[in-house]
Amino acid sequence: MPRFPHLLASIGLCSLLAGCKKPQIAVYVAPKEVEMLSSETPPPPSAQERPQVTYKAPDGWQQQPSDRMNAVQFSCATAGGNASVNITPLESMAGKEMLLINMWRGAIGQPELPEAEALEALIPVSIGAESGQMFEVAGKRESEEISIITAFVHHEGKSWFFKLQGTPAAVAAQKAAFVEFLKTVQIQSS
Repeated sequence: MPRFPHLLASIGLCSLLAGCKKPQIAVYVAPKEVEMLSSETPPPPSAQERPQVTYKAPDGWQQQPSDRMNAVQFSCATAGGNASVNITPLESMAGKEMLLINMWRGAIGQPELPEAEALEALIPVSIGAESGQMFEVAGKRESEEISIITAFVHHEGKSWFFKLQGTPAAVAAQKAAFVEFLKTVQIQSS
């Protein structure tokens, strides 16, 4: 019998120690799901339904792969830095020109313009055989100086955006080529 009290004391002590564990919070970091597309996987529906556009790219512009947002992308290196050109078709933004200007101004740390001033910033530009509009903004993005020239045209229920952006020197160097490029653009009717 002398062992029985020690055995009971040992079992009680083990139970007490097991029951006194403090709960611990475990944190797990799960990797973000990455969509993998194989060569057999069809492109996303938005790319399949994307209207087509033809153009003549200036010398020195290097075509880049398109992505979900941009139907066409180019990069161009200049002595003053790098610039990029994107063509993006979106749902119609007709009548929202002031919003567009102020959105881009806000993206580079510039204050919004009143409606009259924002609309005065629009410059007529030829986009293929159509009449479009263009505006320029300059400021900083992540402490880097940036200039953006955006042209757009409303065509068959869509708004087509043509954006030249990069260092101020690169954008200035490519502006004339960009305007000539816009004249070559032909948006295919749906």
